[in-house]
Amino acid sequence: MSMRHHRHCDWRVLATCLGWLLFEASSLRAQNEKPLEHPKDKANVSRRSSSPVRSLVDQYCAGCHDSEMKKGGLDFDSIRMEDVTKHPEVWEKVVRKLRARQMPPMEKPRPDESTYEKAVARLSDALDSAAAGHPNPGRTETFRRLNRTEYQNVIRNLLALDIDAAELLPKDDASQGFDNVAVGNLSPTLLDR
Repeated sequence: MSMRHHRHCDWRVLATCLGWLLFEASSLRAQNEKPLEHPKDKANVSRRSSSPVRSLVDQYCAGCHDSEMKKGGLDFDSIRMEDVTKHPEVWEKVVRKLRARQMPPMEKPRPDESTYEKAVARLSDALDSAAAGHPNPGRTETFRRLNRTEYQNVIRNLLALDIDAAELLPKDDASQGFDNVAVGNLSPTLLDR
């Protein structure tokens, strides 16, 4: 490959990557620009979505999981009347127990299958919409570099150009079993290349 052709390919790769970054940024901006909901609408949805859950809790759960017994450390008296999204960690556990039909215990009265399904669906919907409204992805790195194999595959997929990344880039160092580390840990030689 001639040096001139190689430089031309470098510019195409750079232009493609910049175009992709701009597209992703505009997509994220569009996702974050949602119409604001009126607080009354939100309260009505919350009340409607909790009614099958409230009846299930009142009938089958409150006897063991109240402020006196607190079996399993769960007290529905303190959280039952509140919005499900105020205690998502508790309600996530409740959803898992109901989905697996682990609660109520076998020796206690249990709801029919449709009641289980309705309660799980309502709880899941409320928790999912709250999580979508306030996403918490945890700590994310601002930059993540591609290892040689990933870089080679991206160039092939984007530009239909087969390259030998092992020839162009130095060997990837592995850290705790991973070979694509954050950009801050790259050597100056690799950054120059």
